[in-house]
Amino acid sequence: MQDDFGAKDSGPKALRDYALIADGERGALVGPHGEYAWMCFPVWDSPPAFAGLLGGPGAYVVQPGPGRWVWGGYYEDRGLIWHSRWVTGDGAILECREALARSAAPGRAVILRRCRAVRGRSRVRALLDVRTGHGAPRMRDVRRDGPEWTARGGGASLRWRGADEAVVRDGDGGGPVLDLAFDLDEGRPATWSWRSPRAGAAARWTPRSCGRPPSGTGARPCRTAATPSPRATPASPTPS
Repeated sequence: MQDDFGAKDSGPKALRDYALIADGERGALVGPHGEYAWMCFPVWDSPPAFAGLLGGPGAYVVQPGPGRWVWGGYYEDRGLIWHSRWVTGDGAILECREALARSAAPGRAVILRRCRAVRGRSRVRALLDVRTGHGAPRMRDVRRDGPEWTARGGGASLRWRGADEAVVRDGDGGGPVLDLAFDLDEGRPATWSWRSPRAGAAARWTPRSCGRPPSGTGARPCRTAATPSPRATPASPTPS
């Protein structure tokens, strides 16, 4: 299919095209475009952070770069760990391992995403648009702070580390989104791990992504983490 990263990648698709990952407290639906199309936080019946399944806002997308590609995927044995798999028009194969890990702290979600160029060099695109809390407020105060991107969304503060090539652009509906593109050499992994704050706590989100691995070295580890910030009064009464 022809992928347009500027389009609404998390738009509704046939239900059979989604994979479910879960950790016992919440679940997420992963779509064929590498989008998290639905995930409620902090629990199953909470407002969604990503709501593209019903045409709503919010998305966390990792997918091949522009061009033609065919999607597929498979589950690991005896678990709800999904592997998204794409074959691009030039014959490259990209896989992304998707999992929700059970957190030791109640009311937290941990998203693990690990991309690997199985064959050939792959261009990878990532997009982050988090909508936490009632009313799905847009991210705001998006700015570069040294090696990090920072923003706020609902009652959470966001930090995106290691995304030197990321840019801020207008998403659907006019809100800002963070957009990243990088090349991944064959056999090299890039890993994201996202840990949400405790329910009702102001928090620091730190999605991390590594771009092109340094020449002559092993893969650079990258992670997404979030830790509770000092207690603060949110800008709105909406909890994260």
